[in-house]
Amino acid sequence: MSISVKPFFSLFAAVVLIWGMTSTLFSQDLDVEINIDQKNPNSVIVKGRVLNDKLGGKNWVFLREFAGEQQLARRVSDMALFGVEAEKIPVRKFADGEFVAERSATTFEYEINLKSSNDSSGTPHVSWMRGSNGQIMLNDLLPQFGNSSIAARVSFKLPNGWRVAQSEQLSDEGYFLVDDVENAVFLVGSEWREVSGKLNGISIYSLGEWQFEDSEALEMAESIASEYSRLFKNKAPVRSKIFLLPFPGKTRQGRWQAETRGQNITIMSASMPFKNQALQRLHEQLRHEIFHLWIPNRLNLTGNYAWFYEGFAVYQALKTGVWLGQIRFEDFLSTIGRAHDLHLRSTRDLPLSGRENMPSNNISASVYSKGMLVAFLTDVAILRNTKGKKSIAGIFRNLPFKEESDEKPLDGNAFIEKVMVRRPELAQIVQKYIRGQGKIDWGRYLKSIGVVNQAGSGFARLRVKSKLTGREKALLKKLGYNRWRKFIKRTK
Repeated sequence: MSISVKPFFSLFAAVVLIWGMTSTLFSQDLDVEINIDQKNPNSVIVKGRVLNDKLGGKNWVFLREFAGEQQLARRVSDMALFGVEAEKIPVRKFADGEFVAERSATTFEYEINLKSSNDSSGTPHVSWMRGSNGQIMLNDLLPQFGNSSIAARVSFKLPNGWRVAQSEQLSDEGYFLVDDVENAVFLVGSEWREVSGKLNGISIYSLGEWQFEDSEALEMAESIASEYSRLFKNKAPVRSKIFLLPFPGKTRQGRWQAETRGQNITIMSASMPFKNQALQRLHEQLRHEIFHLWIPNRLNLTGNYAWFYEGFAVYQALKTGVWLGQIRFEDFLSTIGRAHDLHLRSTRDLPLSGRENMPSNNISASVYSKGMLVAFLTDVAILRNTKGKKSIAGIFRNLPFKEESDEKPLDGNAFIEKVMVRRPELAQIVQKYIRGQGKIDWGRYLKSIGVVNQAGSGFARLRVKSKLTGREKALLKKLGYNRWRKFIKRTK
């Protein structure tokens, strides 16, 4: 693709006054145009202008690494910078993705190679192109402008027959109005399919062939979102998009990766041999990722509290699977047992809280397993103390949601601890396992619900007692024990 820079920015200069007058209306920081050419769709041309005086400047930096995908900045080439009069400014490249202009610049253009790599581990989390389809994530596509939320007006120039799927607001002029570029995800291409439901505002966009129908995936997603709406007493976000995509590169059977960013869920999966396996795995994926539409994405919290929003998500997704009849209670206990095994094998047992300087994607699986166990103990402790009248749902409902608060974001770790210690039965859990470094001691928690650990060969083996008291049975019922009987009655 060859694009003449000067004519484009002459047009920019002609309309910049109009943009200046309307930018306050839309509160946009950037105006961005993304060009994809039919002949070479992997090489994307990005053009843009800074509308916020606090942004721009001499230094222009791109994201280097994200979620295991390395050398992202190496994809950027042919960087050109311009001043307020559309004059070209000399620019030097200091390193991959690092450019310094001779003086302050406000307008930019560059080429970025989005050809998907053979290593497909990071592709749900970053931009990529393959054939006639691709995923555009503005966080790694655009220059970095600091930690503040950046709003943008985004337009696309696409090959004939290509379309854009997204959750952003579309203006009357055909621009996408993005509130935060860090959360913006676009599916582009000519081959994806769409199914939309009337419940919860969810749409499914899928590529490739699956063992299930798109309508089955939508019905599943709506069912899970409805359950979480009941859990949080809070409706699902409007315009949520779920992208079901095959890996762009080769990968082993059964592998999958997923991410929830803003109101967008991206699930990349390899094939499964049988339909029932594919549906079971999809339900597992959706239970976890749809939970993130509420936590952490809608919380007015900041900082690194991934132990909570990942560990508690795994637990609640597991419990929801039992509640919706997708997994057995025995599988629920087995998964908790495996998490306990992983936790005990970990050599470093740092406090869950207070990891502000550690990137979320660098936190080990042992932290998430401990977070899941803490969620389980929290649920059991509340159920036991309230005789089954309250549960972990009370913790979730007391978190600050963005739409319910006008305050600045609060520290996530501090607020979660504050909510939990309000309940006396959780004080020890917070002190020993969230603030402290203690290994999980779950004996009395298991005993209170009639569960025993028949450990063998050093591995946990959780089982429900053969003879339960009335109270134990009542508490287990709140966790989903014998829930399957309701689903059998429905099928008769």
